Formats: sequence, C-alpha cells, structure tokens
Amino acid sequence: MPASSASSSEKPYHHGNLREAIKDAALDVLAREGASAVSLRDLARSVGVGHSSIYAHFRDRSDLLAAIAGAGFAELLQQMNAARSRPGDSVANLAASYLHFARTSPAYYKAMFLPETSRPENICHVKGACEQCFQVLIEALGQNASLSVPETRERAVGIWSSLHGLAMLGDDAGPLHNHIAPDSELDIASSIANAVAKGPWRPG
Repeated sequence: MPASSASSSEKPYHHGNLREAIKDAALDVLAREGASAVSLRDLARSVGVGHSSIYAHFRDRSDLLAAIAGAGFAELLQQMNAARSRPGDSVANLAASYLHFARTSPAYYKAMFLPETSRPENICHVKGACEQCFQVLIEALGQNASLSVPETRERAVGIWSSLHGLAMLGDDAGPLHNHIAPDSELDIASSIANAVAKGPWRPG
C-alpha cells in the first residue's frame, strides 16, 4: 500500500523539494523516452528515495503526468502573454509563440495532451492555465470588432486545433517532419492563424 513517508529500509531523503525533483526527473524521461517510460519506482530510484516517498506528493503516475502538464500550460500562458505584448499582429505573434513553445519544450508539450491529463481526478492540474491560454487567444481575436462572440470562440478553436496539428505532424516523429523546413515553421503557424482569424467563416 502507498505510504506517506519512507520506511527505515528505504534510501535516505536528501532533497529540499522532493516534488520538484520528481517532476524534473520525469521531464527528463519524457524528453528521452516518452510517457510510456515514466515509472514512479524508477523515478524514486533516480532521485534517491524510496518508492513510497513519492506518494506523499503524487497520488499515482497519472497525477504526476497531469501536474507536469499543468506546469506546461502555465509556461505556455506566460509565453503567450509575452508574445501578445510585442508590437505587430497579436494573433500571428501568439501563433508563433505557441509553436516555438512546442518545439523548445517538447517534453512539457507532449505531457499537456496525454489522456491522463483529462481524467476527472486530474483535470484540476490543467484546467485553469489551459482556459487562460484560450482566453488570451480569444482576446486577441476580439480586437476584430466585426466578429461576434460565438464566431470569435469558434475561430479560436480553429486556430488552436490547427496549431496543435502542425506541432504534432511536424514533430521529429511526425509524418510531415521531412516536409516542413524548420526555419519556415513559425511563418506557417502565423499564416495559418491569420487565415483562420481573417478568412471567410461558415460555422455549422
């Protein structure tokens, strides 16, 4: 049974912040081997504590992955807010910042969209920051006074969906990786976002 503290037979605890140490170790595994390789027992061994010590900080493996996903959305939100404040087309800037985040923080990005993150018991980790990211995009689109509130939201969904597709398909392991020049990805992202934001729209 999971315990809240290490037994006397377990390795001594030497970390000032075990929760963050576990998350950092899990991110390293995510970057190198993917989500399927994340194991609480292996993570405990890598940070030098007993297996049961992890349960003082994470309910289970899915809770850990969702916590990492939440941190990823929080970082994405920070970068989107910074991008929106820059001069120029705010929608294009947001799109470029989104893809830049996906490429420079691939472990976070992949964790953010794992099935585990949307489980009812885990959604608390990601819901707030995820909705704020969406709101930043809606507010940027809302600068176009001709768009109704429903159309603004629909176009925001279309932009995020398209950017996510580009991020995944153009990933190192994606089927379009060899067809997308790395130095053109940000321009593609901006062009997609502007096409959805400003082009003809036929909802329903």
